[in-house]
This record gives sequence, C-alpha cells and structure tokens, in this order.
Amino acid sequence: MRTDIYKIFGERVRAERLGRGWTIEDLAEAARISNSFLSYVEQNKKKCSLATVQKLAEAFQIPISELVKELPLRPRKRRREAFLINPPTRKRKLIRRIIKAISQD
Repeated sequence: MRTDIYKIFGERVRAERLGRGWTIEDLAEAARISNSFLSYVEQNKKKCSLATVQKLAEAFQIPISELVKELPLRPRKRRREAFLINPPTRKRKLIRRIIKAISQD
C-alpha cells in the first residue's frame, strides 16, 4: 500500500494552521502564496515545491524539518537492468577492471 506523503503533508499544514487559530487567508498571506493554492495543498489536490514548504515553515516560524518530520519514505526502485545495459562511464571502467581481474584467474 502506497502512502501519499502529499496527503500527510497537507493534513499536517492544516492541523498546524488550525492549531494556531489561523484562517487559510492568514497563512497564505504570511507564506506569500495564494489562498486557493494553499487550500489545494491542504486537500491534497496539488503538490507543492520545496520552496513552498520553506515559505510555509517561515510563516509558522518553525524549521522545515518540523513540517516534514516522519513523512514516510518512498522505497527506491532498483533498476539493475538499466545499470547493466547502459552503465555510466565510471562504472563501465570498474566493470571492465573486474572482468579483467576475474578472467586472469
């Protein structure tokens, strides 16, 4: 099951805003973003950039880490096939050295 970090983030922003007794207009003005965009972020209808996360943290006067702490990490998909088919130049040289060392045995 995939956890949507944007949904959790939006809920966190809304909770922080409501906990302070702020309206969407109050936070949007403090963060220098539009009311509608903030509403969409809180409802998980739009994703926000890291710059927007910083603006929100500054508006709340908290570190960015407070807004993003404990958000679930997405597991990275390993693409071994892509690495083997077209590895970067530095990796190719390493692969050649390994093959050469193995073939000398």
